[in-house]
Amino acid sequence: MRKFCKFAVAAAILSAGFISCSKEDSGKNEDPAKKSVVIDTRAYDKWTYFSFEKGIIGTYTETEFDYKNNTEWDLAFHRWDVRTNGGESGKGRGGAAESTYGSLNTASWSVHPSQFRYITDTQIKTYMKAPDMNSESGMDQRVSVPANTELAKWMTVTMTTIPPSYTLSRKAYVVQTASGKTAVVLFTNYMNEKAEKGYVNFDYVYPVN
Repeated sequence: MRKFCKFAVAAAILSAGFISCSKEDSGKNEDPAKKSVVIDTRAYDKWTYFSFEKGIIGTYTETEFDYKNNTEWDLAFHRWDVRTNGGESGKGRGGAAESTYGSLNTASWSVHPSQFRYITDTQIKTYMKAPDMNSESGMDQRVSVPANTELAKWMTVTMTTIPPSYTLSRKAYVVQTASGKTAVVLFTNYMNEKAEKGYVNFDYVYPVN
């Protein structure tokens, strides 16, 4: 009986040790604050609206969604264009600022996100339908729509090369949401897992206190 008790105690201690190690290892390998999103932005005529609290809200044309009077969304994506819910894009408190940092770890930043000056949305020119490459009129086929010029810096597309080149800024962006809260976003890719272009990938931390 004594031998059995000693064995049971030893087994319990060993089991507890395994559980403790498992929890510790899990804590080292996971970052619960950081989340990742992939958004299909291949459509020329639609924007995909995203909320840091609710995730992807939906994909709509300019006339299908009253985005200027809706405060449920924080960011919207069209091709490589990005909107925030502020300025000419919406009645929220949205805006964005480009940082000099390449990490979402704001604890290591020398400037806190609250100290950035947010840029709100203004009119830009972009293609809202697939461009006619055979057109000989020379007319600019782009149209004016509201978007954020700071977040437009997340990637530079060079069309003078064949094929075009795509260069990520590798910088984190501080985003003020429609409600005035703060998130930090880092764009990581413009392709999906099959290497198909037209997919915006980004990591984010929200909310940043």
